[in-house]
Order: sequence, then C-alpha cells, then structure tokens
Amino acid sequence: MPVDRFVQRLASFTPLPRVFNPWRQCDARDRDDADAAAIRRDQLGAYLAARRRSATLLLVAEALSARGGRFSGVPMTSERILLGHDPRVCEALARQHLSADADLLPGRALRTSNADALRHRSDRHWGVYERTAAIVWRTMLLHEFAPTAFALWNAFPFHPFGDGGLCTNRTPTPTELGQTAELLRAFLTLFRPDVKIVALGRKAEATLTACGVAPFRCASHPVARPLAAAIASRASPASPTAPTARLASLQEVMGSMLRDKGEPFAGDRDAGERIFFE
Repeated sequence: MPVDRFVQRLASFTPLPRVFNPWRQCDARDRDDADAAAIRRDQLGAYLAARRRSATLLLVAEALSARGGRFSGVPMTSERILLGHDPRVCEALARQHLSADADLLPGRALRTSNADALRHRSDRHWGVYERTAAIVWRTMLLHEFAPTAFALWNAFPFHPFGDGGLCTNRTPTPTELGQTAELLRAFLTLFRPDVKIVALGRKAEATLTACGVAPFRCASHPVARPLAAAIASRASPASPTAPTARLASLQEVMGSMLRDKGEPFAGDRDAGERIFFE
C-alpha cells in the first residue's frame, strides 16, 4: 500500500466516540492560521516514507496520548522533538553526528499547536513536550539506532480521551482496538517482511497477536524491557556477552531517566501502563 493512501485511510476513518483523530480533526489547542490536520498528515507521510525501506524494527505502543503524536502527527514523537527543541534528544542525535532539522523528517517540521492556548510556558515557547516520546527516542538513539532504522506506531492509532476532555488520556477498549485492527494490519504492510516488531505494553502485544503477528514477548514494563530485548538482539553472535551488556545498559539508562522524573521503573505494571500511554 502506498504511504499516502495509508495516511488518507487514517484521515477518513469513521469517527469514534471519545476519540480524537489528529489527521482529521483540530481543536482550540491547534493553530488557527493553518490546517493543522493537513500538516500532521504531511509529517506522518514523510516520516513513514523515510523508513518503510530502512526500518529493521517497529515499536508498537498502546495509543496516542494527549501530548505526543496528537500534535506532531507522528506516534511517540512530540512536536518539540521534531522542531529540534528537546535538548536530550538533540544531544543523542549529535552523538551520531545527526540533527533534528535534517535527520528526523525529509523536510522541515512544522508546529501545529496554538501557543496561546497552551497552559505550560515551555510548551508555548518550544512546542508541546511528551515524556514517553523523549525517553523512547533518546534510548533508541543512545543505543546506536539511526532515526530511520526504527518506526513508531500504536495498536490504537488515535487519541482516546476520558470524561475530563481532550487533555486527558484513557485506555482504548477491546472494542475500539478491534475496530481499528485493520489500520494496524495496513501499517505493518508498509514495511519489509523481515522487520522485527516489539510490543510496548500488554494491550499492544495482545492486539498484535490478534492480528496474527508474533511480536517480541512483552515483559512487565511497557517500555524498558521490550526495548532491551530488541536492542540485545542486535548484538554480534561472535560476542556472547554483548546481549547481556546491552540489556543492562539500556535498563540503567531508562531506569535513571524515569527516576529523574519521579516515575516508576519496575514493579507496578498498572502505574507503568498509565505513564507510558503512547
């Protein structure tokens, strides 16, 4: 399936209750001087086109959050990352002699959020920030994945919001996951048959399995452990200790980053599921 047809399929998907489709819809938090949904469609199309031949790893999480791909148009990617204003991600890119301006999208990234409508000053100045996005991107880059060597997606591609409105998150229901399973299958067909797939979270794992895909087994933490397994699998067979070393290194990096944020790294899976929503 061509990338542009897939993006159009997302944009034209039948609206669901309490679900925001960022490639079709806009609200008061979107800029009013441009078609924010069209910008997000263009950015997703450029992102996928740049990776469909080169990606060796697909990371599939649960659903879009209220702050990540909902604004950037790219799952698990904040607009602050695309705009080059996330210093930790920029530092990780620089280690590979790369930059956000030239190496995340084929063209120039554009902001879709309306600064005047945002609550946090840093979001107004630098673009909306999403912490899961920052952790996933920095982790992958620090472990020597080029930006186009992996692609990010969600089992439920849209943003499910709760009774508190569009700024809230909720877990997609089994019915919703079933209704959008066709979009997950279509996404997977964009990439090479030998691409490896990692489920970030139990719901992502269950949805992939229901679609006939056998992802890397997802352990208790919805981000750290599956990423560790995927990265460990890249180690050279000639170096039998390398997988263990890579896994330990990744656990340490993500553990320290989560502790810096005051967030749980292990133990309560339900707490982790809520934090790592996208």
